[in-house]
This record gives sequence, structure tokens and C-alpha cells, in this order.
Amino acid sequence: GANPRILEYFKATSLATNTLAQSDETPWCSAFVNFIMQQTNMPRTESAMAKSWMKWGQQATPTYGAVTVFWRGTPTSASGHVAFYVGEEGSGIWVLGGNQNNSVSFAKYPRMRLLGYRMLL
Repeated sequence: GANPRILEYFKATSLATNTLAQSDETPWCSAFVNFIMQQTNMPRTESAMAKSWMKWGQQATPTYGAVTVFWRGTPTSASGHVAFYVGEEGSGIWVLGGNQNNSVSFAKYPRMRLLGYRMLL
């Protein structure tokens, strides 16, 4: 069955009543970020799409905890990944996010895939 914690993350998105939110196979990185924002009473996108975070807040410099958005596939595709900025190492950016190796974890993504950092300023 689906992981109940991941299904809980989807409740913080507009997919809450959609059948896609009944499976932990649906990409859930944005659901995790929305859930964290909801738990901390912060504004959120409520979208399950990672790239929706590029319209949230304002463009920011890389700061610990900044919402960090990457492209996936190609820079112009609808697919992406979103997580919280932790730091940098070489040509990579470390983030804390959901749906990273099927878990909430720290992971390093190539800087070349970065779309932007976002914060409420």
C-alpha cells in the first residue's frame, strides 16, 4: 500500500481529493514542501508541481532554508524538483527534500539544473 505519511503531504496540495494523491508513486517533492509550509503557517503554492514554486515569494540568494527549484528532463519541461537549500559542494547544491531516493533526505543536485531560489522577503 501507499505510505500514509506521503498521502498526508498531498493533503496540503490541490491534489488532496484527486486519485493521484492516493499513490506514493505520484511525484511528491512539492507536496512535501507544501506540507512543511502548512505546518509552519507559511503561505504555500498548494500545487503538486515543483515548478509552481518559481512563482512563490521572491527570487533570493542561496540562503539556508530557501526554496530551491530544479528542472528535470529539460529546462523548459513541466517537470522539476523542489526542496530546501542546505549548502553547496563543488558543482552541486545540497538540499533537504521529499521524494529524494523515495524518502525525505538530503541530496545533492547539479548546479546546472538550478532554476532558482525563492524566499518570502
